[in-house]
Amino acid sequence: MEIEKRIIKYIEVNSISKNVIAEVLNIDIEKFSMERERSWSAEEMLQICAYLGIAPEKI
Repeated sequence: MEIEKRIIKYIEVNSISKNVIAEVLNIDIEKFSMERERSWSAEEMLQICAYLGIAPEKI
């Protein structure tokens, strides 16, 4: 979950729309909340990293 928090922080710091990412990647917008109950799947994490242009191992 720590990696997810870092990605969400990256999204916020860079003023990237969570709504756009969720819509483009077909991921539930609630998964972009720091208070969410469910973690991202490995596939979702890789899709988000690819969309953002960041390598998962660099996070």
